[in-house]
Amino acid sequence: MDSKRNDGLIAVGLLFVEAGLFGFGHGMSVSPEVSSGNGNPAILLIFVLIPLFVIHVRAVIRFLHRLQVRPFGLAILLLLNGSSVLFASIYQIHHYRTYRAELINHLMHREGTTRDLEYIRSITSAFDIHMNDQTFNSMTFFIFTCAIFLVSSSFLLLHHWWLNVPR
Repeated sequence: MDSKRNDGLIAVGLLFVEAGLFGFGHGMSVSPEVSSGNGNPAILLIFVLIPLFVIHVRAVIRFLHRLQVRPFGLAILLLLNGSSVLFASIYQIHHYRTYRAELINHLMHREGTTRDLEYIRSITSAFDIHMNDQTFNSMTFFIFTCAIFLVSSSFLLLHHWWLNVPR
C-alpha cells in the first residue's frame, strides 16, 4: 500500500471514530423531566476530541501534502471550509437558542405550575446533560470536520507561502 492511501485511510478512520464519539455524546441526552446524579459524563468526550482533532489535522495535512494539492486548490478548500464553519456556526447558535427557549417555556409551564427559572436556566446551559443533543449533533460534527480541513489547508498554504518568500 502506498503512503497516500495510508494517510487517506487514517483520516477516514479518524472521521468514523469522531462520528462515533459525537453520536455517543448525543445519545447521552436526557429528557427534561429526568435528572442525572453523575453530572454530564459526555463532557469527558471533549478531552478525547481535542487530541483527536490535532491528530486528524496532522493526517489530513500529510494526505493533502502527498497529493501535492496546489495553492489554488488549498485556497479553494480554505474558503469553502471557512464559509462552511461560519454559516454552520451561525445556524447552530440560532438553533441552540431556539431549542433553549422552547425547553425553558416547556419546563416553566409544565403541569400548569411555574417552576424555578434559575434552575431551568442552569439545566439549559451549554454543557448540561439536558443539552447534549445540541452540543453533540450532526451540525456540530460537520463544523468539527470542516474545522479540521480549514486548519489543515491554512497550515499548508502558510507553509507554501513561507517556503516561497524571497529572503
